[in-house]
Amino acid sequence: MPVLALGGEASFFPSIAAEMVGEFVEHIETAAIPRCGHWIPEENPKALVEHILRFTGRFDSE
Repeated sequence: MPVLALGGEASFFPSIAAEMVGEFVEHIETAAIPRCGHWIPEENPKALVEHILRFTGRFDSE
């Protein structure tokens, strides 16, 4: 199952996500959400939703 691992760019998680989560899954996509730290939904909800929609193949740029 594909896995999307997201972290805020001010967090340490994006730099270790692939290695850490990769211990348990084979298909991982990682990304750092700009202008936020730990509380992604509150700090940059638009970027979070765009990443999720793009990952699920439901992103419509129009």
